[in-house]
Amino acid sequence: MDLDVPYAFTVTTPRGQVPIELLCGTLKSLKGEDCKVFSVVGNEPYFVPHFLKHYRKLGASRFIFYLDRPSEDLYQYVINQPDVTAFTSKMSFGTVMGKYSNGALFRWHHLLNDMLTEKLFSKKWALSVDVDEFAVLPSRFSTLDHYCHHLDGLGVVHVGAPMIEFYSETLAQLDHLDSSVDPFSACQYFDCGPYYEWSPDQQSPKPIYAGIRQRLFEKVQSQYPEHFEQIVSAGYRYQPPKMWKVPLLKHGQGVKRIMKHEATRPPYIPQGLALVHFKFFPGFIHKIVDAIQQSQYYRNSMEYKLIHLALQKFPDYCLTGDRRTCVYQGPDTLVEARLLINN
Repeated sequence: MDLDVPYAFTVTTPRGQVPIELLCGTLKSLKGEDCKVFSVVGNEPYFVPHFLKHYRKLGASRFIFYLDRPSEDLYQYVINQPDVTAFTSKMSFGTVMGKYSNGALFRWHHLLNDMLTEKLFSKKWALSVDVDEFAVLPSRFSTLDHYCHHLDGLGVVHVGAPMIEFYSETLAQLDHLDSSVDPFSACQYFDCGPYYEWSPDQQSPKPIYAGIRQRLFEKVQSQYPEHFEQIVSAGYRYQPPKMWKVPLLKHGQGVKRIMKHEATRPPYIPQGLALVHFKFFPGFIHKIVDAIQQSQYYRNSMEYKLIHLALQKFPDYCLTGDRRTCVYQGPDTLVEARLLINN
């Protein structure tokens, strides 16, 4: 790729060449050894300002966004950020591109995280996260670059991370919060781990527990089995979501990401950082409705349908009464909860 060309390039896909349009920033801005932050950003105006603020505090100096169906207001906000380079294309977010060897479908958004990042960040560190995922580093590291330099010294080129879903006391509580409230203030609770075990000889870890989502879905299934089966399909064995990812990777070093959750080689450090995943946030009902309408996520947005059902049936149910509930007070809280390693 010619970094001096300020216009669209193409990405090779099973459906042919897909032109990628440069919306703001320059391809030259991708040079440099500092760790870049990459995200596929839909129309999520609540998260983008909080996302940028969080990662700027972690020392990020260059954000690379792929924009998918943003509103005009969000589009204008993004292109006016001096530290953002943004791309887009005419390809729909959920377009099926083919199948992996295990039979799982991979879609355009998977390809962006797995393949576009390889094209953009050759020989460089990049953190690839969704816009509702906020990384937490072990407390002795103040910036992403500080942490990546440490990993370079260990000869490590990728690390795993648990996805930790934070939540409020009740689902209904989030309806009354303004969008100016940051997600860490809106949702301060999480369930302790561990969520998985990842041995050196396993490409995928062994799931143990899936946090608040698992608790919610088990409650839906036990109290409203008919509704549950209408969503999940009768006879289909529901599998809890994967609560891990491989978000931080030094590209071009012989390891590639697979569908965001795994890599071609298991990570040497399975819990090297943590991803606080804000599935629940002020106004989250709008994202749920959009995801259901678009059917663009796993099994036609099955999990969003289950969350919507939970919100309808028990909006005032206290989520914090479980023995596994913890209150977030910084990175060391996650270490104590067996969700982060002080490596």
